[in-house]
Amino acid sequence: MGITIMSRDKGSVVRLYCESIDENELCVVCDFGDGKEVFIPKSQITDDSEVWESGQEGELEIPEWLAMDRGLIWFISLLSYSRKKEIQQVNLLLG
Repeated sequence: MGITIMSRDKGSVVRLYCESIDENELCVVCDFGDGKEVFIPKSQITDDSEVWESGQEGELEIPEWLAMDRGLIWFISLLSYSRKKEIQQVNLLLG
């Protein structure tokens, strides 16, 4: 699964490859390759997304906080947290 994290004016967004399998007026139901159904609010899908309705396949672009909340990028947030701790420790040693 390819993940791209980008900074935008309103915060970081991620692009995740998925297939949309269902939708209603408020959300799209996506499969990210593991067979689990993940509900993504349409209001959080960016204009640059390739997926926004049922039957589409491609890169879904959503805010990073939502991807973490849905468990789609927990390992990236863990690595990011670990990296921040390492940087803080280096800054303390150099400071």
